[in-house]
Amino acid sequence: MDHKPLITYAGDVQVFESVFPSLQKGIGGEAVEWKRAYGRTTKQVHLHPLFLPFEYDISSTPRALPLPVDDGPITTTSTFPTTLLDQPMLHTFWTDCSDVELYRTTTKDNIQVWLNQVKASEVRDWLIVVVETPENKKTKQLLPRTSVLDKIKNDFAQKQIERCIALSDPTKLDSKSAESLHAMLHRLRQLLLASYSKVLTKFEDNMRAQREKRNEPGWNFCHYFLLQEELAFVLEMLEVYDESLVQYDELDALFTQFVLNSHLTDTPQWLLSFQRSGDQWPALNLSPGAAGTLLQIREKIRTSTVSLVSFRNYLFARQAALLIKRNRVNELAQRSLGFLHNSINELCILDVTFTEEGSTSAWVFVSCLEILGTVCGHSQGPPLNPVTNGNGPNDHSAMTASDFSVHTASLWDYAREKLYELGKLCDLLPQSQPKSDHLHKLISLSAGLGSFEEEPKHHKTSNNVNSPNKSPLNFIGNSYSETKFGEPTSMQILVTPIEKLKNALSSKAQFETHYLELCELAMGTYKHIGRIRSARRVGLSLASYYMDAGMNQKAIGFLTDALKTFRDDKWNLLVVEVLLKLAHCYKTTHDRERYLKTSAQLACSNQLNNMERLQHFQEFFNTLEILGSPKNPDDIILSSTEYTFNVKSVNIETLGKIDVDACSVTVQLNIESYFPQPLFCSFVEMAILPSDPHPLPHNNVPPGKVTRRLSGDQNLKSSDGGRNRERKESLNLPSTCEDEDLLYTQQTEIQNSHLRLELGQTFETKQDKSIQGGKITCHNSHLALRRKDSQTKSETQLVKTDFTISAKSSNISLNPGLNYLTLNAKVSTAGFFRLGQVSIGLKAIEYVSPRLGCRYTFSVERVQGSLSLGNGNLNLIAGIEQFVTLQIQTGSNKIVHGTALNIRSSVGLQLKLYENSPLCSEVSLPLPLTNSFSKSEVRVKVKAELGPQKDNSIIEHKLMVKCPWSSEEMKLSLAFVPPFMSSFKVHTTGGCRKFVQVLLHGLSDSIFKISNHLLVVQGIQAKDIPLVPLNPRSQELVSEAITTKVIRDEGIQTLQAVFQIFISKISKYFFAGTKEEIKTK
Repeated sequence: MDHKPLITYAGDVQVFESVFPSLQKGIGGEAVEWKRAYGRTTKQVHLHPLFLPFEYDISSTPRALPLPVDDGPITTTSTFPTTLLDQPMLHTFWTDCSDVELYRTTTKDNIQVWLNQVKASEVRDWLIVVVETPENKKTKQLLPRTSVLDKIKNDFAQKQIERCIALSDPTKLDSKSAESLHAMLHRLRQLLLASYSKVLTKFEDNMRAQREKRNEPGWNFCHYFLLQEELAFVLEMLEVYDESLVQYDELDALFTQFVLNSHLTDTPQWLLSFQRSGDQWPALNLSPGAAGTLLQIREKIRTSTVSLVSFRNYLFARQAALLIKRNRVNELAQRSLGFLHNSINELCILDVTFTEEGSTSAWVFVSCLEILGTVCGHSQGPPLNPVTNGNGPNDHSAMTASDFSVHTASLWDYAREKLYELGKLCDLLPQSQPKSDHLHKLISLSAGLGSFEEEPKHHKTSNNVNSPNKSPLNFIGNSYSETKFGEPTSMQILVTPIEKLKNALSSKAQFETHYLELCELAMGTYKHIGRIRSARRVGLSLASYYMDAGMNQKAIGFLTDALKTFRDDKWNLLVVEVLLKLAHCYKTTHDRERYLKTSAQLACSNQLNNMERLQHFQEFFNTLEILGSPKNPDDIILSSTEYTFNVKSVNIETLGKIDVDACSVTVQLNIESYFPQPLFCSFVEMAILPSDPHPLPHNNVPPGKVTRRLSGDQNLKSSDGGRNRERKESLNLPSTCEDEDLLYTQQTEIQNSHLRLELGQTFETKQDKSIQGGKITCHNSHLALRRKDSQTKSETQLVKTDFTISAKSSNISLNPGLNYLTLNAKVSTAGFFRLGQVSIGLKAIEYVSPRLGCRYTFSVERVQGSLSLGNGNLNLIAGIEQFVTLQIQTGSNKIVHGTALNIRSSVGLQLKLYENSPLCSEVSLPLPLTNSFSKSEVRVKVKAELGPQKDNSIIEHKLMVKCPWSSEEMKLSLAFVPPFMSSFKVHTTGGCRKFVQVLLHGLSDSIFKISNHLLVVQGIQAKDIPLVPLNPRSQELVSEAITTKVIRDEGIQTLQAVFQIFISKISKYFFAGTKEEIKTK
């Protein structure tokens, strides 16, 4: 439907033909501004008019077909219709008359006749062009006011002088001729657009008046459709494609409103023609060569005999053609799904039925392929020419198939669904067998779709297609009977969607090939645009197909992917449906390990009724009996407690001190069982792991009884509200536990290495070695940036932590609901600890809970034994034997029989254990039997040597004790107080007699009796100095912290070396209350 604006020419035809080449070349080369009425946006329009000879009866006889487009003017006489498309919008008169007299006699009358005929036509806009040729020029120019142009203006355009224009010789190449031609072309464009503005304004007023009468009897939508489409054609002809598209959108909305209202009001008479049933459901054809088909449908619209499917095909084809011209193929893909759904809905509302079952599905399938072929075909080829005429630049200048994926994904999926329906109808599904009428159905469906007019074309494809998956053209445009799918060819045959449908329904093998390919395209496109849930839905359909075909192993991959997505989204009902299918697949493939896990999850699901849960529990129990108890620990099946058990609360009770060999730890575990019946567990244990020695304050649990309970129904859930999962947990390790077990960390790093960026830094230096810049490079970006759903499908590996130290309880029965368990553990090493995973053993399977991180921590310490002196050992006196009491705190140790303390003394201090044993410097003191965290006392007798004391200084000694619980010696300090100190004075009388006075000063609170005191002079003159005691030796002197005096008479001899005399005193002292002798020198 290629139309052009029409301009008539009259007057001197030879003059027009001489100007026509320049006119045709220049009129469309420049855009002109088109100012619209009613405040509409101004458009820049390129005009490419078609020039026709003027005839008086131009508007009397209609023409059925559009006018041809030639390179030259139309010189044959014809009659024209009164429609906007075939109606000239501007009339021109051409003359080269330069003689005023000739003008008055001939040209003026011709112009007058022409103007009268123009004014009698529907469009009355005109333009008179006076061409100046070299032959008409005179040597002597007339005055301007007497020129032919002035005469014409004065005679015919006194108030419209812009409708008369002079054109200099267009054959010349000078600036004056070029400027004159440019002015004439600009005037021609302006007048043509002004004419269109006036005509379209009246036309739109009439169109709105007709639309207002839509509720009146006799009003026909088909007639109104042709009326408004005429406006769309004109706007399309002027290349104002967006406004032309608006006209079709309004018609689409108006028709849809009539259909929707048909249920509420009486159905209009014209709408009954759309309700006719028949044996035709023509296929949608968007190819450029389908103009003949569209003309046929338009003729049926004119006669009100068009069917609903044909009308919808025509309307969408026109919309698609305008979108493609506007290069808005993305919007074409966006509108497609709505068009298909709306058409199906209107067929249901109007109760339109067809003679062949499945005709609607066939029409939708073929329409999807036709739309996809159009969209993908434009994406593979070069971009369309820029469209700037009135609409600005292209919206999409170079788009690829991936740019349309957000809209084409649903089309692939819709085509897949309809192909499945057709396959079910023709008994082509895996569990069906084609019947005798299979080919008859195929022929009937194909015949109702009609045939495409254009011949199959060759489309050049490339193996490097910017697409999320394989090129869609491989499915849309390749016939499997002619070329193998995916085989690289430089030229491949494009077949029509109808032929594709015939090929798909020809046999079960072809149907399976086409259906699986559509599933792959739909899933790949959904994943490419991030619609994972939609991809999972297609995967479920494909899994059901594989299950029907007996290929359960292929179905498992799609089911596990869907299960993961549904669990992440908390769609519990869908989770159960997938689990039921997985259980069937595992059972048929004899995968007892996964079947055991799946049966347990189904038995614990609250989405099933009690009878179904008991049935799956019995399957779980039977499978468990078949597997038995494995002898090799590596053969035990590990499973998560996420869907079977739930740890509600954990309480820790411990003294926090090691008693002899270990510290007792009691864990009160509140665990909920989701199983419908009791389970006998061989053990329930909880791992105890080393923890951070400096945890956060709110995580620190001091020694003693500790109770940490979860608030409400937290159920050990993660921060996002969902239960911890193995994979999620591996990505969110506790930030306060730096000592996470090495095995778990290494395995999670291997499994999730793509999440850890391997970054490297590079510095660029200048010639003087200074740093110019730096950059950071990621060495594993190909792993970090890949789409997760495209990775190799593998089940999340559950890692069991180190259970070397654990709180355990054996042979426990877990009832449905809450169970309160007491687990006991012995911790033999000191340090900080935390509770890890909970493990529940059931013969061949072991359920392991998510890691608890640093929620529950406690500390254990080993208390070393201590040795100290008793309180009665503070006032020790030197020179006498006394008992020293040693107090022993055993701490975490136990003293058994045969344990002894090795004691060494410092110089001047002697030890002994018994009365009869001699004094020595080292003894081994046996210890009594003592339990841990108890006290005991032992005594040892000590004696410190007493020398001459001239002052009251304390005598210090050390006891070095070697304890059995320590490898180092312990030093104990003993302080001895001397009993007294001695001094003497020499007194001289007048008779030169000398008296020696010996003074004893008591230094303690103890009472001493001094007897047998003796003073001896030592030295060379010892014999010459007689000493006469004034106190008898038998006299007992009492020393009680006072001074005791002993006087000796030295005679009358002169003591010349009195200071060189050494007095040796040997006396006996007895401690009050005892007979212990103290000797001192």
